[in-house]
Amino acid sequence: MKLGNEFIVQFCDAVCILSTCTCLGQLMVCNSDEILEKLLSILNCILIHLPENSSVVEQILLNTPGNLCSTLGKLVNHQSAKICAAACILIGHSAKVSCQYMSSLQENHSIISDLINFETCPNIEIQKAASFAFVK
Repeated sequence: MKLGNEFIVQFCDAVCILSTCTCLGQLMVCNSDEILEKLLSILNCILIHLPENSSVVEQILLNTPGNLCSTLGKLVNHQSAKICAAACILIGHSAKVSCQYMSSLQENHSIISDLINFETCPNIEIQKAASFAFVK
């Protein structure tokens, strides 16, 4: 999904003005593959193109119901290759911009183990995304 910077800026502004971090965090556990794929794409675009707005992504992730690492663990093992790859990329970008996120990730060995196991995944998109999560 390609998003223009103008959309990303407006999205971040709307999230902050309308205080929708909790609502968007709840979407991280929804059952709709289409919603998950698009939300992960938007969050990744924010971190890639507007890293100065990484706090918006961090607040959305921290407002995910339950344990964030558990939710991300489910997403990296999702049946959809696009969701799995997008979750791996989100982990990589988030770990680079958020100390709080990085420390919680370091304590979760199952996600790290999953990412390592994806290095031999037959799906090249997932393999590249998992590799990216480890690149500094």
